[in-house]
Amino acid sequence: MKNFIFNLIFLFSILAFFSCKKEEQSAVISFDTPVKATISGYTGNIMEPFITKDDKILFFNNLNSQPENTNLHWALKINDTLFSYQGEIANVNSPEIEGVASMDANNNFYYVSTNNYASTLKSLYYAEFNNGTLSNNTTIENIAKEKNYWINFDAEITNDGNQLFYVEAKMDSKAIPVKADIFIAKKNNTNFEKIESSSKTLATVNTNELEYAPCISSNYLELFFTRLKTPINSNSKPQIYYCTRKTTDAPFGKAVLIENFDGFVEAPTLTNDGKTIYYHKHVDGKFSLFMSKRK
Repeated sequence: MKNFIFNLIFLFSILAFFSCKKEEQSAVISFDTPVKATISGYTGNIMEPFITKDDKILFFNNLNSQPENTNLHWALKINDTLFSYQGEIANVNSPEIEGVASMDANNNFYYVSTNNYASTLKSLYYAEFNNGTLSNNTTIENIAKEKNYWINFDAEITNDGNQLFYVEAKMDSKAIPVKADIFIAKKNNTNFEKIESSSKTLATVNTNELEYAPCISSNYLELFFTRLKTPINSNSKPQIYYCTRKTTDAPFGKAVLIENFDGFVEAPTLTNDGKTIYYHKHVDGKFSLFMSKRK
């Protein structure tokens, strides 16, 4: 009986320790007051920006809803707040939605397209990028749920090309998202497979709200993303958060709001050195590109 009581007390003490264990805190990251950036030669909406890790090319799409046909575009960087428009990316755009570009160090280009979604229930693709043109466009397998109302509408490839941070979202009958979470897939030969432990890795990121537009730092230790409260209405304003971790095999710490990125803000993208961040913001009825430097 004494041994039983001792073991019971020991068990309760272990449970109490874990129940009282504090959530891992993220390191403090702060940014200067954001400033608007310009794409010379382009006057339309700028959404879902992605700055290549060599800090030379900006990919983006125009408005991702009606009445526009959402297409992929690219621009060359002149300085931190000025880019030179190069046009639409060739061999990719269709009458459906193409957007959310990202690219690894070997010019492997990743994007979202709904062009074949109705027949395949898949929306993630990769291709080879060369001077504004894509080739060998291929569907990414093993990621989509392949169920009606479920879609992968956001993704970002890591610079080394080994991991894909992607969004799994459920839409209602009006194509409005009611659930969106971020997951991680790892490269497996020429395709990807979901990392089953990614739910644990991103436990502080995914909530009952919508989490999307992931942006992972080159060292895998910082994750930026967008969070939007549900249900969505005309007053909804997405916000940009970040979280950090000390090692690449650890879960991310508590998500922190970047408070001085105010207003309707989404889709962060980080330079290779982690010192500059871009995102889009809705200002005066239009989506524009904004930039901020790390303090």
